[in-house]
Amino acid sequence: MTLDLFSPEPFVLVVDDSPSDARRMQALVQVALPESIVVTRHSAEEAMNVCEYHLPNLIVADVHLPGESGFELCKRIKSDRSPCRDILVLMVSADENRASTACEAIASGAYAFEAKPLNTKRFVEDIRAGLALSDARRNRLILTREYLGGR
Repeated sequence: MTLDLFSPEPFVLVVDDSPSDARRMQALVQVALPESIVVTRHSAEEAMNVCEYHLPNLIVADVHLPGESGFELCKRIKSDRSPCRDILVLMVSADENRASTACEAIASGAYAFEAKPLNTKRFVEDIRAGLALSDARRNRLILTREYLGGR
């Protein structure tokens, strides 16, 4: 599968160490947005490998991942040196202290946080909002490239 930066299909990367949780989130996105391409990975390292070759519109990342945490993954994606820095990240977690985890997720660069078990309606709304914002950013990039190329 080859994905293009300007592909019209939304590309969502789901990163969760629980295969069942990853499949559930994948299914929720695919039912809500059947035109989307949804890929699952189970660690931050696997997620970064995907991002090296394809830029997702959105990443859904669990806070607790083997090796590097979801917070660390988000910070790495959002670093100034990362070609992925414009990718939106939605973080999820089953942590008991939801307020603290949500604050840390936002501080690490996530645009939103959802607690597990997921509220399906709110999760899908967050995905749609994130994809709309991602689409607007990519359209701006396309227009900028066209404008600069026309000079």
